Amino acid sequence: MQCGVSENRHLRVGGSMRLRDLEPSFIKREREGFLRVDSIKDADGLWFLCPACYVANKGSKGTHALLCWSVKVGQDVTPRPGRWQLVGTCIDDLTLVAAQSSIRLTDSPCKAHFYIRNGVIVHA
Repeated sequence: MQCGVSENRHLRVGGSMRLRDLEPSFIKREREGFLRVDSIKDADGLWFLCPACYVANKGSKGTHALLCWSVKVGQDVTPRPGRWQLVGTCIDDLTLVAAQSSIRLTDSPCKAHFYIRNGVIVHA
């Protein structure tokens, strides 16, 4: 797969979901928030739609977004505590790596729990 080209723009229940399907953006932290950036090398984090709610809602309408900060963003910045290394060259081969690499939403009604590995959402 070439970076920036999605092979599957719709979700198949029971099939694999690509991070690209969740409208992701690399983001850079700014003094009063953040802005979108094009490159992983400029990114401080990743913004994308919740995969569990995307499935439940059959798309983006009504689906909340998630923000995963990289390890270079301090614990004084919310959301916390999770911090991940952004490993890859682009959205399509991105893997989030940490001591506990999964993303688990304990305070959200959806209780989503998943990994991002090589640009694919893997349910935990």
